[in-house]
Amino acid sequence: MGATPAAAQGGYFGRNKVQRRTLRWQVMKAPHFQIYYYPAEAQSVPTVARMAERWYTRLAGILGDPRWTGQVLILYADSADFSESTAVPGLLPVGVGGVTMAMEQRVVMPLAGTLAETDHVLGHELAHAMEFDLTRPAARGLPGATRLPLWFLEGLSEYVSRGANDPQTAMWVRDAVLHKTLPTVAKLGSARYSPYRFGQAFWAYITGQFGDDKIGPLLRAGARTGSGDKALETVFNVKAKEISASWTEATNQDEGRVLAATQAAAPGARRLLAAPDRLLQISPALSPDGRWMIFFSSRDLFAVDLYLANAETGKVVRRITQTATNPNFINTEFINSAGAWDPTGDRFVYARTREGRAELVIYSVKQEATERVMAIPGVGEVLNPSWSPDGRQIAFAGLEGGRSDLYLLDVASGKARRLTNDAYAELEPAWSPDGQEIACVTDRYTTQLATLAYGHYRLALINPANGEMRELPGLSGANQINPQWSPDGRSLYFIADAGGIPNLYRLRVGEGSIQALSNVQTGIAGVTPLSPAFSVAARSGAIVYSMYADGGYELWRMEAPAAGANTETQAKLAGLHAALLPPRMTDSWPVAAYLADARTGLPPEGAQYASTPYRPGLRLTGVAPVAIGFGVSTFGPAFGGGTALQFRDPLETRALDVQVAAITSNGTRNFLRGLTGVVSYQDLSHRWQWGMLGGQIPMLTGAYGITSAGTISGQPVVANQFLRYWQLDREALGTLAYPINRSQRVEFAAGYQNIGFALESDTQIYSAITGAPLAQIVQDLPAPPSLNFVTGMAALVYDTAIFGGTSPVRGQRYRLQAGASDGSLFFGTLLADYRRYEPLSRSFSLAFRIMHFGRYGSGANDPRLQDYFLGDPMLVRGYDLNSFRLEECGPRYNITGECPVFDRLLGSKIAAASGEARLELFGPLGLVRKIPLPVELAPFYDAGYAWSEPAGGALQQTPRQAVTSEGATLRINIFGIVIGAVTYAIPNQRPLIGHVWEFDLLPGF
Repeated sequence: MGATPAAAQGGYFGRNKVQRRTLRWQVMKAPHFQIYYYPAEAQSVPTVARMAERWYTRLAGILGDPRWTGQVLILYADSADFSESTAVPGLLPVGVGGVTMAMEQRVVMPLAGTLAETDHVLGHELAHAMEFDLTRPAARGLPGATRLPLWFLEGLSEYVSRGANDPQTAMWVRDAVLHKTLPTVAKLGSARYSPYRFGQAFWAYITGQFGDDKIGPLLRAGARTGSGDKALETVFNVKAKEISASWTEATNQDEGRVLAATQAAAPGARRLLAAPDRLLQISPALSPDGRWMIFFSSRDLFAVDLYLANAETGKVVRRITQTATNPNFINTEFINSAGAWDPTGDRFVYARTREGRAELVIYSVKQEATERVMAIPGVGEVLNPSWSPDGRQIAFAGLEGGRSDLYLLDVASGKARRLTNDAYAELEPAWSPDGQEIACVTDRYTTQLATLAYGHYRLALINPANGEMRELPGLSGANQINPQWSPDGRSLYFIADAGGIPNLYRLRVGEGSIQALSNVQTGIAGVTPLSPAFSVAARSGAIVYSMYADGGYELWRMEAPAAGANTETQAKLAGLHAALLPPRMTDSWPVAAYLADARTGLPPEGAQYASTPYRPGLRLTGVAPVAIGFGVSTFGPAFGGGTALQFRDPLETRALDVQVAAITSNGTRNFLRGLTGVVSYQDLSHRWQWGMLGGQIPMLTGAYGITSAGTISGQPVVANQFLRYWQLDREALGTLAYPINRSQRVEFAAGYQNIGFALESDTQIYSAITGAPLAQIVQDLPAPPSLNFVTGMAALVYDTAIFGGTSPVRGQRYRLQAGASDGSLFFGTLLADYRRYEPLSRSFSLAFRIMHFGRYGSGANDPRLQDYFLGDPMLVRGYDLNSFRLEECGPRYNITGECPVFDRLLGSKIAAASGEARLELFGPLGLVRKIPLPVELAPFYDAGYAWSEPAGGALQQTPRQAVTSEGATLRINIFGIVIGAVTYAIPNQRPLIGHVWEFDLLPGF
């Protein structure tokens, strides 16, 4: 029962969510929503409330009216704060834009920095909330929608929040057609295919063929059946295979026409880095002379890091960052940011978030080391730094309070000043070669704040001295992003999705003329529509861009385009509707209509909604089904049952759990002895996390014997005697934990413990002739006196391990713990557990573990305290408790009760060491990756030693022998629910046993 609040996050090991600061939450009540926010985002919340109410009107008309009166919406100012959310269990991967909790009926999300993207994420998550609400059973339970595959739910939410006109998704689908990997409906659930992109494409096809009015019926049919295929067949009375075939035919036909009108790459470009296995290689930054580039890549498999490569050959020279096992959890902002070289080409600056703090990092390319780290106070995230030509300033986009603005950092002093400050977004700054202006991306010329009507992103120039901004000529009906200057400062290169495909363009700044420089088949793009995707060398003019290809991102290089270079991209794509998902037709269904209509459902500008301070009251959020059971064993019949109650506040900063279970083997006589009851409370609202718990946990053992009882009234009888022995652990405990960073924490606990004992005899008398029962005598026997302790514990925990599917495969863990108990006995406990994981290749790693746990002091070996057992399958395999046979004990067992082969596994102190060679057979890291089920084969060698000390303190007189074993374990990840392990072990200290098979539900150590 000695768990700490941190243990609730990670248990014995595990990483931490660090609450860097205590947020003062407020609650705004809109007609259909309760919006939770804190002061840093107060200026943005009224706008989000208007967005939410508009989405309610839109989605209710498509999915069905859920009759909301208080849908919970929890907002964070930026992704850094969002990553620390207590409202979402577990650690959030980088790039998660929002989470909808099916059971808790809440949406949790950060503000995205731009109004359009915040609105899209909000619509996507609220669509999920409606899907869950409309398919929730009358009795409390999981909504029927949770049974549906991801492509069905994510694709539906993406379609109703984006529509069918989406250059990004169209790019993915076109790439699948190009490489002949377009999935059937049956394969949409494969990990190879994004449920967002391909799910959206399939929904666009279904609604394009049958209409948006079929969305509601499909959702309800899917919730009933738990199958996308069956939902299609129920609603349309057509086999899912036939619908799949028609989708494939229409998609191949429409995308084939686009592919025929486009080219494999930009003219004169050559591939620098291919993207096998859907590798991510994005956000390139070219050195001024064009010889080197630094880019983000997922080639490490466990994280996206910065790499340095030769920009002429593509050869990767070294990795710059290593974030996978970094204890401070570094997010290098790879999705929406690229770094920049200084004018000399000696240093490189990139943005990161470290433990919730936005930073700019200056890396010395020559010294191969970080030269300087500059924190940016008051800014939640830093994106796209750009170095001034004189090297004295760095411009960057900063997210503060949910808004994206431009900032200037003085490199010498490290101080930043704000250039823009309003609800419009400014992104991706780029200094002009003369240092007089900064090009940027903005929505201020196309977005209407009063009606929240979002226009396309345009390019602008801003004066760094006074903040004055002017719009640049652009392409109508297209987003223009990622501006980069030509060396002479006369031209701006940029990416635009004119014609429906992201391509490279050049703007003659003085003339206002625009030329297309590419007409690629997929798209020059990054992970999102706003991600930077190309770079221009400041002196040579060479260009490197990332292009989506075969499910990954490749890097291509082209030299400085000639003055007259021009590709008639828009003319070639005219009439092909490359951004409109098949079936190609006018995008005029209800979803498209409401996306184009900003006013319907929108509360008026300036609408006022009352806010009140947040009060964290607990409410019942979960009830475990009451379990009732009956059984019979050698210790007699038993009847039992149990349940659990869960209470939470809306932000889950406080948690109360009640667990009750009871087993009785003799009516109500021993009911209290068989009662398990644990109550725990945790407060996670501060960095210092505290809790309390208390209760009783019984442990029942027994013995059985048959004794002749002579005669009763002249009749011979036989007496069967059962002995039941209870150890009742009762504890009241206070806990405290402090996470030092994402990987390390300290834990403390103190409290009172009572260990009680009870012994009961149950004698049943039978006729030796007929076997008929004659009498039953149940009585309590003398038991050892109870033990009472005051206890204390302190621990240091560290964990950077990365889980590979069935076991950790990289990083290290340790737990150093000391405790003491004083009262009826005095003893201390020491625990040291160290584990390390070394990857040797993608599929092969080595794992090592060494640990010691023991009691020390005058009471350490008291016979009333249970010994520790070395044969646990997590310690030394091949010595499982249930695998021993009586003949292994030897001839002295019947005389003295000794069983050396088993007794040497018990002691008040144990030490163990293990080594494994872990080979991933299947799964993402496996030798065969096409089979998605993770399977691992791990040959091992285990060793251990258990010992005790007699009351006098000297080492025990009977010498103990260490035990060892070797063998192999096969582990299988069973649908992400549990890890099943089958072990073949050869126990070297069991002469009568050649091998042992063990079956467990355990991951690797």
